[in-house]
Amino acid sequence: SPEEIRTIISRFVVGEDPVAVWEELGRYYDLQDLSRRPILLGLILQSLTALREIAISGRRIREVDLYRAYIRTWTLRELSNKRLTSDPEKKLRLAEEIAAAMYRWGTSAIDREGLATEIRRTYGNEIFSSVDFQLFDYDTRDASFLTCNLAGEYRFLHRSFYEYFAAHAFIEAAAREDHASTWRARWLTQEIATFASQLLAESGSENQLSAVFNMALTASDPTELWNALHLISLLGSEDLRGEDIAIIASNIVPRGEEENRSVLVRQYARVAAKFVSYEAGESLIMRVLEIVSSSDVEQDDNNYTYINYYGGADAACAAFLNHMRTPARKYDRQLHIHVLGQLGSPVHVDGLRELMRNWTVVEDLQAAETSIQLILSRARDGPTVGK
Repeated sequence: SPEEIRTIISRFVVGEDPVAVWEELGRYYDLQDLSRRPILLGLILQSLTALREIAISGRRIREVDLYRAYIRTWTLRELSNKRLTSDPEKKLRLAEEIAAAMYRWGTSAIDREGLATEIRRTYGNEIFSSVDFQLFDYDTRDASFLTCNLAGEYRFLHRSFYEYFAAHAFIEAAAREDHASTWRARWLTQEIATFASQLLAESGSENQLSAVFNMALTASDPTELWNALHLISLLGSEDLRGEDIAIIASNIVPRGEEENRSVLVRQYARVAAKFVSYEAGESLIMRVLEIVSSSDVEQDDNNYTYINYYGGADAACAAFLNHMRTPARKYDRQLHIHVLGQLGSPVHVDGLRELMRNWTVVEDLQAAETSIQLILSRARDGPTVGK
């Protein structure tokens, strides 16, 4: 509520008008999003000085900037309190290694043995005895972004910290020869991909960007290729050079026309629609529909990537409906209608029917009606797609 927000602001920003601070935050970030995410509001308020410096420079503030500013504030605070035994930069690198391990294993926690492995990996040449190790172990748990439960499992204080550090590890691994263990482990989630694409767009990430382009051109592993294409699709034209966009149009997108795996063609379509043309993206989307309509395996793979990316079938369907609310018809509307039919439940039917009132493309209306009938039929006969 507005009163709760004012209370939070007053707690973190002493001596300033909370209403004025809230209006200032609106210049940095989406206020509606902030009001739904107290963790993010807290991060911004604790890092307000650093964010004001970014704003003065004229640079647009992104989510990755919020977390970096908070971590910088945290590091300075820990140094002033003299709580850190180890180099704070190495502590942040350790956080990245722990997040990368969690990402590779597909888990949100790491046990004591796993933590010990990552501590030794990061501080190996500084650990000469069991006493040294215990000091680093205590330091990691006492002044870090981790918390430990009674079962001895370590987790990040908030899932968004895991996503931020995992994205850092992901991008830093891109230009290394051993990148495969990270890039081929799993499809990126929406949150990690957002952080990773913002890091990739920053000045100083040219080597990583070049490596991602190389993966998009040469990778044979489907997960590595999916991740590379997806990150490229999240970049903007302002993030790339003219020659990069030319490579996308002449070398990367044409690979999608020869691809037979639906989840990969879908990523080529995203890249094509962003950097080539609406028509190029829509053409590849129609190819996706042809593939999934002729193969149950491809249908299941396509559905699963959406479930994984959005964190569940319901979340994916909500995203599709929101995606299709934009006034302009998007290149992938037909695919979203189709997948709604695969993953949706009766609760999504009203939302789809509401959208249909404003549609004029006959093929969209026909596809939507088909998906509605499929949803209602599944509700009568029992679910076939897990949440």
